[in-house]
Parts: sequence; C-alpha cells; structure tokens
Amino acid sequence: MKSIFITTLLLFLITITHAQKPSQLDSLKKVLTNLPAEGKSFTSDTLRVRVLCEMGEEGLFLIGDASVSILEEAQRIADKRKWLGGITMVQNTWGVYHAAKNEYMLAIDFFYKSLLSSTELDNKLLIAKNYVGLSDCYSLLGNHKKAIDFNIESLKIYKNLKKFESYLRGINSLGMLYHDNKNYHKAITIFKKGLFLNKSYHYPKLDIFFLSNLGLSLTRMQRYDEAIKCYNQILENNREYHKNIDIVIFISLAEIFSFQNQPRKALSYLKQAKNLIKTGQGGDDAMLFFSEVSYKVYKQLNQPEEALNNYIIYNEIKQRHSKQDVEKRIQSLQFEFDNKNQQKEIQTLRRNGFITLGIVTILAIFGLILFRINKKLTSKNNTIEKQKEEITEVNRRLEVFNNELEEQVELRTVELKKVNADLLRKNDEIMAALVEGQKIERRRVSVELHDNLGSTITAIKWRLSALELRNLTSSEFKIYQDVIQMVENAYSEVRFISHNMLPAEFEKKGLKKALEKLVSDINMNDKFKLSLIYKQPDQFLENTVAIELYSICLELVNNMIKHSNGSEGEIYLLVTAKAVILNVKDNGKFSHGLKEGFGLKNIKARILKLDGEIDILLTDLGTDIIVKIPIKQTSRINSDNMHTA
Repeated sequence: MKSIFITTLLLFLITITHAQKPSQLDSLKKVLTNLPAEGKSFTSDTLRVRVLCEMGEEGLFLIGDASVSILEEAQRIADKRKWLGGITMVQNTWGVYHAAKNEYMLAIDFFYKSLLSSTELDNKLLIAKNYVGLSDCYSLLGNHKKAIDFNIESLKIYKNLKKFESYLRGINSLGMLYHDNKNYHKAITIFKKGLFLNKSYHYPKLDIFFLSNLGLSLTRMQRYDEAIKCYNQILENNREYHKNIDIVIFISLAEIFSFQNQPRKALSYLKQAKNLIKTGQGGDDAMLFFSEVSYKVYKQLNQPEEALNNYIIYNEIKQRHSKQDVEKRIQSLQFEFDNKNQQKEIQTLRRNGFITLGIVTILAIFGLILFRINKKLTSKNNTIEKQKEEITEVNRRLEVFNNELEEQVELRTVELKKVNADLLRKNDEIMAALVEGQKIERRRVSVELHDNLGSTITAIKWRLSALELRNLTSSEFKIYQDVIQMVENAYSEVRFISHNMLPAEFEKKGLKKALEKLVSDINMNDKFKLSLIYKQPDQFLENTVAIELYSICLELVNNMIKHSNGSEGEIYLLVTAKAVILNVKDNGKFSHGLKEGFGLKNIKARILKLDGEIDILLTDLGTDIIVKIPIKQTSRINSDNMHTA
C-alpha cells in the first residue's frame, strides 16, 4: 500500500501548493454571489446547482466537512426543480465526498446511482467521472480487476471527448492499479506511455506523477539506476511545486540508496528533506515517510539511538492517524456495554416484581386469581413478542432480499442501457452508410447520364448535321428541324437532370445552397421564372431528410416546367423544431389534370419513407403542393453546417 501512500502524498502536496495561489473556491463563491435569487429562473437555478457541486468538490481539501452543507443545498435545489441532471451531478459529488472520508461502500452506492442516471441522460462526461470514482473505490477495497475495468471505460470516454488532462490522469491511475497488483512490467509501460503523450499535451504536474510512479515501479523491480534518473528529472524540472515535492523525492532517493546498502548517501538526501521539513513544508504525511526511512538508514549505520528516535516518531504519527478510528471503536463498545447494563436493570426490576406479586398472592385470596390471570397475560404477551420477533426477522430478510434484487435490477438496467446505446449507435452508423450510399449512387447515375447518354445524344446531333440539306424536300427539311430540336431538348433535359441529381453545392454547403443553385439554373432561361423562400430558424435538419427533400423539389420543379404550361413558380421551405413544411406552387394548368405517373409515385414513395404526408391542390390559379415531414427529436443533424455525412 506504500505506492498509494506516496501518490496520495504527492497529490496532497500539490493541492497545498495550489492553495497558496488565488483559490478556485473564491472564484466559485463570486459566481454564486452574482447569480439572481433562487427561484427567479430555471437557468439560474441549474447554474447554482452546478456551482455548488463544484464548490463542494473543490472544498474537500480546504474546508472539509463544511462541504456537507454546500452539497445539501445543491441537492435541495435540484430536488425542488426536479432536475434529473442536477440530481445526478449531486449524487456523483456525494460519492467523491464519501470516498474522501474513506467511506468506500457508501461512495460506491452514490456512484452507481449517478452512473444509472447519467447513462439515461447520455451525459458522457459524468459517466466517465462515475467510472473514475468506482475505479478508485474498488482499488482501495482491493478489487483490482473491477477497478481496472472501470478505469479503461473512463479512458475511452475521455479520449473521445478530447479531455486530455483527465485522459492522462486516467492513464496514471491505470498504471498504479497494475503496480498495486504487482504487475510492475505493465505499470512501467503505462507510465512511459503517459510521459510520451504528455510531450504533446504539456501538463507539468502530470509529469511529476508519471516520473515518481515510474520511479516507484522501477524501484520494486530493483532497477535502481533508472528510478534514480526519474527522481533526478523531477528535481531538475520541478519549479512550480518545488519545496513540497522535493521532500518526497529526497526521501524516495534515500530509500533507494538504503536498498542498495549505501546508508551514508541515503543520509545526505534525508538531511536535505529534513531541512525543508523544518521550514514547515510537507506536514504529517511527509514526516511519517521521513521517519520510516530514517529508522532504516540509521539502523544500517549502526546508530541505534537515532534509529529508535525515528521509530518512536513514526509510531507516534501512525497512532495519531489511527486515534480517531480507535475512539470510534471505544464509543461503539461503550454503547454496547451501557445497553447490556440497562437490560440487566430491567431484568432485575421484573424479578423483584414477581417476588412482590408472590407475597401479595400468599397474603390475599384474590391474589392467587390475579397472579394466574397475570401469568396467562404474560404468556400471551410472550407469544405476541415472539411472533413480533419472527415478523421482524422475516421483514429484515425481505428487506435484504429486496435490496439485493434492486441492486441486480440496477446492474441489469445499466447493462441493458449500454446494449441499447450500442444498438442506437449501430443504427446511426447504418443510416449514415445508407445516406452515403445514396449519395454515391446519385453521383454515379449523374456521371452516367452526362458522360454516356449526353455523349450519345451529342453524337446523334453531329450525325444529323452531316446530312446534305439541299437534297431534302420541304417536308423532309421540316422533319429534320423537328428532330434536331428534339435532340437538343433531350440533351438539355439530360444535362439538367445530371447536374441537379446531387450538385456539389449540396455536399459542400447543404440543402439551402443546392436549392439556390437549382433556382439559379432554371432562371437562366427566360421561359420560366422560379423563386425560393427558405426559412430554417433552429438550423437543424437531418441529412437523410435533406437529401430526400432536394429530390422531391427537383421532381416537382421538373414536372411544373414540363407539364404545367406556367410562366412562374415558387419553392417555400420552412424548418421548425418539429416538422419540415415544403410548399411548391406555380401559375400553370395541367391540361388533363394531374396524373399519377412515375414521377408523382416516386415523390409519394419518398415522403412515405420519411413518415410524411402530401396534399395536392389544383385551382384556376395554378397548382399548389404541400408536403409535411416530421423531424425526429432524437437524432437531428445540422444539414446546412455539414458538407458530407
């Protein structure tokens, strides 16, 4: 357990160094003071809960048990507002608090509750924090396998969220877990990986952790020279935490030279550490480590008096640390002792009562009757008491069983939510692949139309142009001109379809720019004028919906140009938080009504696929088509801010 002690001591010393700078706690207090009064708005109350949780966690090393009132206030506001996110955050902070108080089972209970809620909310950062808390608690309880599993889960999340400082701290913790499990080779590999990654991220205090823990693992492998290099590197580069950290490093170096049977060299480092301790640096934990190593060194130097003095100091500090636990145990034993004495007094009083009753029975005739009645009542009371005890025992067993069942249900719920999250992620991946496949197919068809069919039509035109027109009769020449016109119209239509099937603007700038390009292309011809009104206040539109909407617009516009005999049209597109409204209208008239041909069937099929609906109105003023498509709230993607899926 010495590895945990040294790492904890380093963390404590770094915290003390930071406490000498402007406190984060003071900054949080200022934020809290500047907030509106409680109850003014949901936004300010949720921010208040966040700030109180940070104050409670930040204050663990600075204000101790005063954090309890802060966390109780945060819990009260979150419960009052029925804000699940805040309740989940407070549960996590309670877990941190109880872990700091060494109440690991209570801390684990809070971390599991917070993990269940944060998984339901899909709050990745809070999920990772709960994994870290569970890992730390199980590590201190000696369950290294569970601790490692939770640590690895947190690393995955921090890496995906690009929380690099937390990711590196997790790597350091993982190394310590393998170290405590005596897998020193694995631990050394992990600490070296952390040092390598930190060259890119530049967190100086993390280098101190990696180097000191690497030195510790190397020491356990008896690779003393490499360990000494690690500690010397800390001494050379350590600036911000100089005095406090130097104490631990000097004592660690002294311990190594003691292992190498070089007590005089070890003593020189102990003297440097002692000089710093005299200035008030380090505190009780540093003195405990110092006296333990000093005892061993002076024993090697055959100086029994100094060795004994340091052993006495070491023993006194250890006893002082455990004094509180001893006092609690004494209080518990005292309570049990007092309780037993009270029971004896009650039994004595009862016995005296029975004697008195016997005397009264002898002296009085009616006493016998009363005694028998009392005896029967006592028997019945005993039976009732026994039944009560049996009922209490049954209730206790039921409660234990219920608690175990609830725990199993919670664990199973977490597993099911994880599986459900995986299925949802897979579904999203499939949908993304489907959208990408549609894009690729549209590009392929567009290229085929332009390159193959377009080239073929152009070749036909050139072949027709080679005809000797002077030899044609007037009727043949008229047919020739009609054929040429038809070829040109076919080429224009092929070119229009190929260019607009999936324009580059859609992939680069989204649906709005693609529709603007479509309108611009159509308006280049004076025969038909098209306008666009595009409203998208919340800026969110699923990419699959965007592709289908463009195809629907393209098909409707193509129909109105070819069949409506109109001169102008309009595309109106409105995107709200709940639905997309598309209105395409023109001032033309279909000569035989609007027939449900291939194009219209294709449009209806696309709308049906999106769970939408379509209304077609034919009036004397023209054709008015309205399409309504619901937006799924769970997976909305910003179409106009996304170039490709």
